[in-house]
Parts: sequence; C-alpha cells; structure tokens
Amino acid sequence: MNVKTKRSLLLSGLVLMAAAFAITAHASTTSEKISDLNEKKAQTENQLKTTESRLSELESSKGSLESYMSNLNTQLSELNASLSVLEEQSQAKSAEIAVTRTELEAAEADEQSQYDAMKKRIKFLYEKEDSEYLELLISSESITDLLNKVSFVSQLADYDRKMLVKLQDTKNLIVEKAAALEAEQNELNTLQAQIIDQEKSVTALVTSTSNEITQFKSQIESSQEELAAYEAKLLEQEKELEKLQFTAAAEQAASAGGFSYVVAPSEKAMASSNLDLMAAIIECEAGGESYEGKIAVGNVVMNRLNSSRYPDTLIGVLYQKYQFAPVTSGRFEIVLNRGANAACYQAAQNVFNGEVVIPYYLHFRTVIPGITGIIIGGHIFYE
Repeated sequence: MNVKTKRSLLLSGLVLMAAAFAITAHASTTSEKISDLNEKKAQTENQLKTTESRLSELESSKGSLESYMSNLNTQLSELNASLSVLEEQSQAKSAEIAVTRTELEAAEADEQSQYDAMKKRIKFLYEKEDSEYLELLISSESITDLLNKVSFVSQLADYDRKMLVKLQDTKNLIVEKAAALEAEQNELNTLQAQIIDQEKSVTALVTSTSNEITQFKSQIESSQEELAAYEAKLLEQEKELEKLQFTAAAEQAASAGGFSYVVAPSEKAMASSNLDLMAAIIECEAGGESYEGKIAVGNVVMNRLNSSRYPDTLIGVLYQKYQFAPVTSGRFEIVLNRGANAACYQAAQNVFNGEVVIPYYLHFRTVIPGITGIIIGGHIFYE
C-alpha cells in the first residue's frame, strides 16, 4: 500500500469519525431538546390543571350565587304580591271608614233632630200659663179623660228620653266601629311599611348579588381564555415533541446504519393523530379490499410498530424508506389531507382496539408465486 492510498484511507476514516461525532452531538442536542420540551410540557399541563380547577370553582360559586339570586327574586315576587293584597285591603278599609263616618254624621244629625224636637215639646208643655192647665183640667169630661191626657204627656216624655238614649247608643256604636276600622287601617299601614322595608333590603341584596355574578362571569371568561391558551400551547408542544422524537429516531437509526426515510413527514402528517395516519394508509393500501383485508394491513403496521427492527412511532414506520409505496408517491399525503373514508377509519379504530387477523407478519404485497403466507384479497401477508 503506497503513501497516497494510506493518506486517502486515513482521510476517509477521519471524515467518517467526524460525521459520526456530528450525528452523536446532534442526537444529544435533540435529546436535550426533548427533555427540555417535556419539562415545559409538564409545566403547561400543571398550569392547565390549575386553571381547570380554578374555573370549576368559579363556575360552582357562580352557580351558588345564581341559585341565591333566584331565591331573592322569589322573595321579591312574594313581597310584591303581599303589598298588592295589603293595598287592596287598605283601600277596602278606607271605603268602610268613609261609610262609617257617613253613618256617624247621619246618627249625629238624627240625635240633634230628636233633641231639638224634645226641647220644643218640653218648652211647649212648661211654658203654658196656669190658666191653660186649669182649662185643660176643666175641659176634661171625666177623671179618666184627665188621666189619659196626663198619661199622654208622660208617655211623650218617656218616648223622647228613650229615643235620645237609643240615638246616643247608636252613635256610640258607630264611633267604636270607626275607631276599630281606623285601628285596623293603621295595622295595615304598619304592615305595608314593614314589607316595603323588606323589599328595599331584598332589592339591595339582588343588586349586590347581581354585581357579584357579573364579576364571576368576567373571571370565568378570563379563565376560559387562559385555559384555551394553555390548551393551544400544549397542543403545539405535543406537535413539536412528536417532531423531535421523530428526528431523534431518525438520527439514532442513521447513526446505527439502520432505517432511513424517503421524505420527511409533512406538517400535516406531523399534526395528524395516529388514527388519521392509520386510516389513510389503510385506504391507500387496502381501500378496495374487504374489511378483513383492511384490518390485515393495519395489523402489519402495528406489528412493525411493536418490533425492535422498526421505528417506535407510527409516523416513523409509515415514512421509513422504501416500505410503503403510497408514501413515496405522495398519494398518502393526498388521502391524509382530505381524510380517509369512513370504512377505513372504522378499520383503523378496530385495529387500535386490538382486532387481529395477521398476528405477527411484518410484510405484505400483491400476490405472486414463490411467497408463502396468508392471502387475503389481493394481498399476501408474510414474514
């Protein structure tokens, strides 16, 4: 071996060593990024839980206040109804008092009239001259006639006294009735005043409670916005973490001389869920196959994912170089962008749920002679 050849081999070795060192250093950097991002993600998750807890407490407090507000409004309605009843009773009592006063005025007038009539009769009797009384006695035809005339005068006087007493008793009853009605009206007025005071107190409570509810609503809206921000942040961190994990897996495989990728996964692929990815590859590889054929393709993908010989992420398995033709051709991206059909989504979900028709095979292709395996539809599944 000449010097030139030795120099060339040495230079090649140094280049390979440098490349290996660069790969290792980059992988280490990616690993550190993953570790750092996991810490940030954990912080975001804690902040999210704290915000969810605070939001739950705020909504619970708001619910309690709204229930209290409902009770206050019920009290207000009851107080208003009571005021309406008392108002009607007060008006009726005022009308009764007015009627009673009219009756009292009439009774007083009757009493005065009776008293005036009695005075006139007394005056008539006692202002006569003695001769006229003598004439009254002489004109009497008999002692009986005289006694009758004297009795008439006496009965007239008794009538006047009785009528006067009766009228006075009637007036006294009316006065007592009027006093009782006025006392009842005063009681009604007192009740009205008390209920009005209660109504003012409850109204003040309604106002303060309404203000508290408004404050809680504002805090809830703020917490909801904060929660949405944390959810969005967490989603971005998960997407970024998935990218870093994919990069780390690719770097590890490349440094070990293992698998490589035909193309880097698109943003759409990186942002898609495992269910979306599985449904898309099933449609691309077995869209025209039977349900069993769709499940079989999904089983192969899952078998690779669980094998140490293949990447440990679903997106890594799908984008491994020279493995799935639809990924290489770009058809996979088209299906992923528009979304797989319902049958393929159902098959993908059932695969994730554990349905198996191909227990451990890692390969499938169109049926050709010379390959031993399980044939399902247009595919043969083999080791």
